[in-house]
Amino acid sequence: MINIDNLTEIKIPCIAVPKHKQMWFSEIAITLKEALYELDLIYEIKYVDTKQKLDSNFHYVYCIEEFQYDKLPDTPFICLQFEQLEARLPMVSEEYKMDLFNKFKKCYQIWDYSTRNVNYMKEIPELKNKYIFVPYGYSSNMEYKHKGKFDIEIYQPLFYGNVGKRRKEILDKLGYKLNILVCNNNLWNNIDPSIGELTQLKNEMLWKFKICINIKYGEAGEESNTSLETCRILPMIANRCLVISEYSGDKVINKKLNPHVVFCKNTTEIEEKCRFYMNPINKDILDTRINNAYKWLINYKYSKHISELTKFKYL
Repeated sequence: MINIDNLTEIKIPCIAVPKHKQMWFSEIAITLKEALYELDLIYEIKYVDTKQKLDSNFHYVYCIEEFQYDKLPDTPFICLQFEQLEARLPMVSEEYKMDLFNKFKKCYQIWDYSTRNVNYMKEIPELKNKYIFVPYGYSSNMEYKHKGKFDIEIYQPLFYGNVGKRRKEILDKLGYKLNILVCNNNLWNNIDPSIGELTQLKNEMLWKFKICINIKYGEAGEESNTSLETCRILPMIANRCLVISEYSGDKVINKKLNPHVVFCKNTTEIEEKCRFYMNPINKDILDTRINNAYKWLINYKYSKHISELTKFKYL
């Protein structure tokens, strides 16, 4: 007979997301969780107070900059990095940069979604061998459409995200010409009552709208120092939307997505492409392009991107 008093609790290893960043990073963290599951690795996501100490059960940490150095695990862990570091870091204080770099040095590895960031950060000798390019990829949680049924398809363009100064100028210019629906940083799927009103608004919008546009927050173009917002673009493709986007400075990712995203060099080209695909005459061309992008995406799996990197002894 087994003495249950002698059994120790089985701890499921964890992915840490700061509680106050849950709206922004929950979907990205779920994508990682599903990718790990495809590799027979079971994890749970914990939305944590950044003032709490993360113990050895935390193997993956998002938003490392939100934690104090001494609150990060003392055992090996991986940082998931989704900031536009090359564009952002020149704008912050030396003190902030040194604090961030020290946190990175504590990591076993840093997985970054942008080749621009990786090349920039590898200039720091202590990070050269641990700072790794891991492109964001597909997991089935990106697909919302099976979760709701909506009878209408809308061919006006949709933009969602934080509307800063540059985006506002462009959207104001294009908006009255194309009747763009702008959702200013308020488009979420939320199934967790602990962080506010339950909603499936993102699900509903991406079900209805056939065309989504991606405007860079800061500088745009292949000579810029910006990354491509793949964590925004891939769910659009997964939900059968055509993505019309500005170029980023990440030429590697631009090239990878170029057959599946309509890239534009300027606002004039964005307007021309939107008008072409909004035209009912071109519906078959639009549908073909959407379907081909989706077929590509479901083979561009996050689990493939991380498969070799997950073979750590401590796991």
